[in-house]
Amino acid sequence: MSNVRSLITMNIHFLLQGEALLQQITDNQFRFTQSSYFSSSAGKHIRHVLDHYISFINGWETKIDYDARKRDERMEQEREYAIKHIQKCIDELKQITNTSGSFSDSILVQSNKVGDRGCWSRSSVKRELQFLIGHTVHHYALVDFILRVQGFSPPKGFGIAPSTLKYEQKAQTS
Repeated sequence: MSNVRSLITMNIHFLLQGEALLQQITDNQFRFTQSSYFSSSAGKHIRHVLDHYISFINGWETKIDYDARKRDERMEQEREYAIKHIQKCIDELKQITNTSGSFSDSILVQSNKVGDRGCWSRSSVKRELQFLIGHTVHHYALVDFILRVQGFSPPKGFGIAPSTLKYEQKAQTS
């Protein structure tokens, strides 16, 4: 259970990092897509990340279908609406640590379905929490780029994997 708590704490850390960033930018920066470098807005990436958290939260006890996402466009257009969903995900992740579920049991996961037939794979809650961290950091790196193109510099470390930050810190002290 302590591993699950640690993973949930890390996921909450990244969700809070996203929330803090959304508090610092404007609605126009959140929705901006007019660039030859990218076609998605920061808001679309945040919505995509939240869709995955919502899929996890809805299915962590039995099966998680990352392809059955709602894709709520309001979440990618309205920062305050996205912030409310971030807070909701955080609250629901905290509740998971208070359940008596077995986190090492196998669960079913579907992602990247091609055509009409899905492919369900076995996974675990721990593995999916690890996936969410990497997935979130990856999309935050894209958000970082989109905002930098607009002249906004996200906080140091935003969109950078914890292992990379640790490596860079160690390299600086060597």
